[in-house]
Amino acid sequence: MCKIHKTTILNFGKIAIPDQKFGNTKLNVYPFTHTGRKVSLPSPYSMWEDTLNEMLKHIPLQEGADEHYITINSDFFTEDGFQRGEGVHMDGNFCVDPTFVYDNGDFKAGWGGSRIKKGHFVALPDNAHVTMNWVIPYKDVIIPVGTYVSDQLGGILIASNNIGTRAWGGIFYGEVSDGGSYKEMESQLTQENEQFIPANELVFMTSNTPHETIMVPRGERRTFLRLTLNHQYKNNQIKKLKTLGKKNV
Repeated sequence: MCKIHKTTILNFGKIAIPDQKFGNTKLNVYPFTHTGRKVSLPSPYSMWEDTLNEMLKHIPLQEGADEHYITINSDFFTEDGFQRGEGVHMDGNFCVDPTFVYDNGDFKAGWGGSRIKKGHFVALPDNAHVTMNWVIPYKDVIIPVGTYVSDQLGGILIASNNIGTRAWGGIFYGEVSDGGSYKEMESQLTQENEQFIPANELVFMTSNTPHETIMVPRGERRTFLRLTLNHQYKNNQIKKLKTLGKKNV
């Protein structure tokens, strides 16, 4: 049966994004707890604290789903290039599949919830035990998206000082490939449902929303922030998210 992916892109409007003058910066999926108090970042990234806390104003507190993740990239391009990974994809809910077992014929490896018990793999019911350091211990193992792709749980908020992302909102039919690839559904991604994410504006996407990075021209700097919501966060709590599938950008 063909899967249905209902995706949402929601624009919250202008947001201030400080821009560093020299060097490049990268902070990947840094975990923090959202309690309603101001979130602090490690000193090399403190210039973006206000931006992060402004993003969090749009995320109501939710018990049991209060650990989120912030990614910050700031790069000056000496040549035309891409800041993020190329290709149309969705990010998922940043949660490994607890039932995943990898078998290449030579060895088996469990990821997340799989544990060896007397020579057999036993799938655990959830990911509560997982330490999210995200260092893949097995070479050439592609972690599947699994059942954690959702239009109702999790999602991402992104902001950039330079146009560098385009996305597609609406309803799509088909299977998401490994790594979140939308290759099977590329023919459904048209100009009619295509949206370019504006510079200096905060945008929410459901975790299943197809998007891709755009080339940044030589001589420009792009500062990008992505707030990845907890995979159990019920995003219908977010204000104005009733506009599911509507073009808001």
